[in-house]
Amino acid sequence: MKFGFYLTEGSKRQVVELPEFAQEAERLGYDAIYTPEGLPGGMEPMMQMAAVAAKTKKIKIGFSAVIVPYRQPWLLAREIVTLDHLSNGRVLLGMGAGWRPPEFENLGLRYDRRGAMFDEQLEILKTLLTEGDVVYEGRFYKINRLVTKLEPCVQRPYPPFVITGGPGMGSGQRTVMWPGTKPQNPDAAIKRTAKYGDAFNPVARTDDDVRIFTDCYHRIRQLATEHGRTLPEKFMTISILEVNINPDPEEAMADAASCDSRWVIEREGRKIFRSQGDPTQEERVKYGAVGTPEMLAGKINTLLSIPGVERFIIVFHANNFFRQLELFHKEVVPRLKCQNESPA
Repeated sequence: MKFGFYLTEGSKRQVVELPEFAQEAERLGYDAIYTPEGLPGGMEPMMQMAAVAAKTKKIKIGFSAVIVPYRQPWLLAREIVTLDHLSNGRVLLGMGAGWRPPEFENLGLRYDRRGAMFDEQLEILKTLLTEGDVVYEGRFYKINRLVTKLEPCVQRPYPPFVITGGPGMGSGQRTVMWPGTKPQNPDAAIKRTAKYGDAFNPVARTDDDVRIFTDCYHRIRQLATEHGRTLPEKFMTISILEVNINPDPEEAMADAASCDSRWVIEREGRKIFRSQGDPTQEERVKYGAVGTPEMLAGKINTLLSIPGVERFIIVFHANNFFRQLELFHKEVVPRLKCQNESPA
């Protein structure tokens, strides 16, 4: 089983610590390091991961996720090619449609068209990254060949397309939605993965994750076959958030709670979380993994029964990321059913 890590800190602290954290995770043999994207808060993800790539040799460079509609397709393709070369073929390309309407408004984009824009971009990206050029005219994008063809990626034909979203984003009591918006349609990410994706990345967030994600797995495989595609046996990446490990569960709760206002750094973002109220202790346990090493190991062991799981993304919500990594490595991994398998 493969494990990667995502740090919930959208500030300059993450930029400073992320390369060093990635080096330590690489030293311990873990699979990947991830970064998110959000505007205006946080730092630019491609530049962050270029810094990580320069400081590491083996650990994969992951996104959870690049918000595809924010970019023009050929510019995004160029960024992907560049980072894949800088990392010598280590990119895991997590991609999403986005969920914050003001970000779309500030970019002059229609929030209600983001899914259709995402789908067009996926079609364009596949051609651009495979052939280096494209002629395309769709509803949102028109490209009449590039002046200079793109270089091919190190990974052939291109880095894995990891589609984020799905039931974990639209189910459960701790779902975060922008006021006035509708819940995300879980079927959209499932259908998108089947048609375009190489992997599917939902979030573990409900009491019924095993049943829901097992159904997702079989539906994606069936739909992919209908599109004439064959996915590998293992293509599921499960995110677990929020994670704070401590032998003393009360200390874990206190540490996680102290990070809340810093995690949601945008003014409007704070309003959303405060409108729902910060997670209660019961919710942190039920929908996240705040507590003892045994608790997190139990959650992972339960999720291991989902078919097709290739990776877990552990989303640390803590003040000391390095201490969390140490506890995960020493106290959680030995308790896992997959402990005899390499974490990378």
